Amino acid sequence: MSDDEGPWSRPTPKAPPPAAPSAALLRRRLIIIAACLAFGASFWWLRDRFPEGGAGVDWQNSAYAVGLLAIAGSALLSRRLKLGQIARYGAIWGAIIGVLLVGYTLRDDLAALGPRMLSEITPSRAVPVGVRAVAITPSDNGSYYVIGEVNGQRVKFLVDTGSSDIVLSPDDARRIGVNFAQLNFDKVAETANGLVHGATYTAPSLSVGPIRLTQVAMSVNQAPMSQSLLGMTFLRRLESFEFKGRQLVLRGRP
Repeated sequence: MSDDEGPWSRPTPKAPPPAAPSAALLRRRLIIIAACLAFGASFWWLRDRFPEGGAGVDWQNSAYAVGLLAIAGSALLSRRLKLGQIARYGAIWGAIIGVLLVGYTLRDDLAALGPRMLSEITPSRAVPVGVRAVAITPSDNGSYYVIGEVNGQRVKFLVDTGSSDIVLSPDDARRIGVNFAQLNFDKVAETANGLVHGATYTAPSLSVGPIRLTQVAMSVNQAPMSQSLLGMTFLRRLESFEFKGRQLVLRGRP
């Protein structure tokens, strides 16, 4: 059959004309416009009225933030929402803004939170806390161990302020490539375990995190040791070392 209208065909329904905006929607739009104008006027008034107080204020970013709030508010006002829904959405937006404000206020502390957590998980890891500073967390026995690099090879040290030298265990010395045939074990030191013999050795480099030293004098112990020692020879070449709470903070020289 033809698609043309015939005498018995039903008339094609016409689309209804667009409904005129309701009075409630118009009121919401007026409220949005009034709120935006009020925010803008408030910012201009504050900037002109208190120029000295707003010297450090980024007015452009502040206006941008207020604009976002106005958009969020318009999204709520443009919908047919009950009072309870509006209150719930307002509380959610308030919580989001509160979290952002707290995060911005504590941004420096939050930036340091990651390294602190990492240092608690791996106490012997030197966690950078500055350009040339590291923090070391004590182990379970209260001693401070740190992983450094001697000539590019990893060495685990015990930080020992009672030791005058940096002392490498024989195993660590061999691992970093020290030639024992060229060593002269003529140094004698008195320790809690009696007299020990050591040999002088100068390492081309020693680094702990961002702290890097060159031409570092140390000793190679002749007898086996459970741990290499990071003594005062290293600590004296730092700008400072101090205890902050539980952590030992080392700061290298510029």
